[in-house]
Amino acid sequence: MKLASFPVLAASGVVIHQESVVRLQAHTDGAWLPAGDFMPMAERLKLTAELDMQVIKLALNNLQTGVGNIAVNLSADSITDWGFHNKLVELLKPQPGLCKRLWIEVAEQGVFRQPEAFRDLCHTLKGLGCHVGIEHFGHRFGEIAKVADLGLDYLKVDGSFIRDIHLNPGNQEFLKGLCNMAHSIGVSVIAEGVRSAEELALLPGLGFDGVTGPAVV
Repeated sequence: MKLASFPVLAASGVVIHQESVVRLQAHTDGAWLPAGDFMPMAERLKLTAELDMQVIKLALNNLQTGVGNIAVNLSADSITDWGFHNKLVELLKPQPGLCKRLWIEVAEQGVFRQPEAFRDLCHTLKGLGCHVGIEHFGHRFGEIAKVADLGLDYLKVDGSFIRDIHLNPGNQEFLKGLCNMAHSIGVSVIAEGVRSAEELALLPGLGFDGVTGPAVV
């Protein structure tokens, strides 16, 4: 297993963190498979927590040998696993310096499917000094009050809202409101899946603090 990393940039061009996703090599000298190729099987075999723990360990190794911040995502199954929760605390607690550079996010669907488990995880990670966020956000914006008191650091807005944003006044108003709301509770907002220069140019004016996607790499 290894991590493949993609930059998340602030409007100033400064790197906020490297978004790191897992790749798996099933055979020596074989292709590195993206998570979509093996995570469904891992879920069926109830191995997601084990895989997520390996991802955290890889991220910590990369933080030890490199500079900057790294973001990784956890699955909904892992955040409900108390064994995983306890092992994560055991792993992170002795490394406060690395925790400050570790950003951990959970997909919106998992957050609202398991809100109490996410609440517990969020309090634990924040106590250890990690940054915590929600990725693929926006489809359940009306439920944001459920997590508004968790001290979240950031939201990553799903790329479906960003696509051709320069041609969609309705989405522009929605995203401007989302950014205003997030900023009012101290949460930064990052756009996922930015594909074009036109999208990239418009987003700072809507209030986005950062961007990631093909147009950024």
